[in-house]
Amino acid sequence: MATGRRSALRRLMLAAAALAPALPLSAAPATTADNGTAERTLALVRRAVAHLQQVGPQRAFADFSDPRGAFVDGTLYIAVNDAVSGVNLAHGLTPKVVGNSLLELQDSDGVFVIKKLIAVGNSPNHRGWIEYKWPHPLSHQWQRKRAYTERVGGVLVTSGYFP
Repeated sequence: MATGRRSALRRLMLAAAALAPALPLSAAPATTADNGTAERTLALVRRAVAHLQQVGPQRAFADFSDPRGAFVDGTLYIAVNDAVSGVNLAHGLTPKVVGNSLLELQDSDGVFVIKKLIAVGNSPNHRGWIEYKWPHPLSHQWQRKRAYTERVGGVLVTSGYFP
C-alpha cells in the first residue's frame, strides 16, 4: 500500500477515535473505567456470531454498525472484516469505515492489526485473541488492546477491550 494511502487510513481511524465522545456508546454512559473485560468481550462476540447466523449478514451487519444498538457495550463494539481482503463490513463505533479495506492498518508500533486477525481466523480453531495498541475511544491515547475474533464463513467477527 502506498504511504499516502496508509497515512490516509491511519488518519481516518484516528478521526474515528476522536469522534467517540460525541457518539452515545450505550444506554449507560461509558466512563474511563469502563474498558471492558475479556469475559464481556467474548460474550459480545459470541452473541454477535449467533445473531449473524440467525438473521444473515445483511441484517446483522446493519445491526452491528449501529452505534446506539445492542452490539455496543461501553467501549466494546463489534467489527466485522472480510477474512481474506480485510474489507470492513460492519463497525459499531465508526460506521464510516464500512466498505474500506483495512488490511494495511497498523497500530502505533507498526503491527498489522487486520492481518493478525486474519491469521487467527485461518488457524485450526478459527478463533482466538490478539494484542495491539489502539487509541482509547475516550482518552484518545494509544493503549494496549486485546481483541477476540471468530471466523464465521468468510468473515471475522471481532471485539476488543483495554486491559
